[in-house]
Amino acid sequence: MKNFKLFIAVLTLTIFSATASTNNNLFLEENPVKPNEVLRSEIANLIGNDFPYEFEKENLVEVIFTLNSDNELIVISTNANHKEIDYFIKNKLNYKKVSFKLNKNDNIYLIPIRISKS
Repeated sequence: MKNFKLFIAVLTLTIFSATASTNNNLFLEENPVKPNEVLRSEIANLIGNDFPYEFEKENLVEVIFTLNSDNELIVISTNANHKEIDYFIKNKLNYKKVSFKLNKNDNIYLIPIRISKS
């Protein structure tokens, strides 16, 4: 009987934790807002054109980010296929100040970044 209760408790915890993480990912996938042209151009300037790695094909990376109260970019996640791209984008954008003013209704943004082959 003890083993059965333990099994039920572990099963319940597993189901709740899986549900919680799925809901969080769904929120990030369904609710991001595309940034306006001013913020897009600031991000493009921060990233620049000098990508230190070479790839065989063009990569399109979607970056989910937010802005903190100091107007600094905070990268939440990327869907980069390579660790180098993920590191490069996070290194270039995280905690970089922008002049864009945060709108209280739009707090999570999604921007596609195209990295061309050299």
